[in-house]
Amino acid sequence: MTLYKVPTESLSQSDEDKLPAMLSTFWRLVQLVAPYAPRMGLALLAGFATIASSIGLMATAAHLIASAAYHPPLAALQVAIVGVRFFGIARGVLRYLERYLSHQVTLRLCGIRASGPPCAGAVGAGALAALPQWRPAQSHRLRH
Repeated sequence: MTLYKVPTESLSQSDEDKLPAMLSTFWRLVQLVAPYAPRMGLALLAGFATIASSIGLMATAAHLIASAAYHPPLAALQVAIVGVRFFGIARGVLRYLERYLSHQVTLRLCGIRASGPPCAGAVGAGALAALPQWRPAQSHRLRH
């Protein structure tokens, strides 16, 4: 008994007509992103490392909780405690690094530099400087 029948016919004529245009668009996008491939690769590696750190954190924390249930001496738990700290800090740092790198590539593709103009055509060159400055609200001290 088959639940799903795989279509055996090829692409329809209208799909075959769209294929060269889709491939052309794809290759134009690849050429646009090609100069940023090393940074995109670093962002991808940082993303994988973040996921690996999250898995390590879950496994180490589960081991620590299960081991601590038997009330062993604290010295027996030191490796797991250090592991939880390491994976927790590494996860945050790696997530920050991944987002920093991926946003840097995205902003450079838009034409935005750290001190440069915003995306071309979106707004004028001085639009960011013309935005009102954000100021924190006045702090009100509580009266005793």
